[in-house]
Amino acid sequence: IPDADLRALTCPTLCVYGEQSGCLPVGRRLVAQLPNAHLTVLPAGHYLTVETPERLTKVVVDFLAGARDG
Repeated sequence: IPDADLRALTCPTLCVYGEQSGCLPVGRRLVAQLPNAHLTVLPAGHYLTVETPERLTKVVVDFLAGARDG
């Protein structure tokens, strides 16, 4: 996706990656281009739902609560 297209997306966006995931650079790029994006990096690899499900759930619930309240 071109950077200009990403910059046009203004909805709140949560990007969650594991610190050892090979996809983390993609998350960093997304957060740099999406105007309302938040990056959370968890102490895990690529499979967050398996490696750290409780932390992932908390991050998502907190994000959604903030989106609802804000």
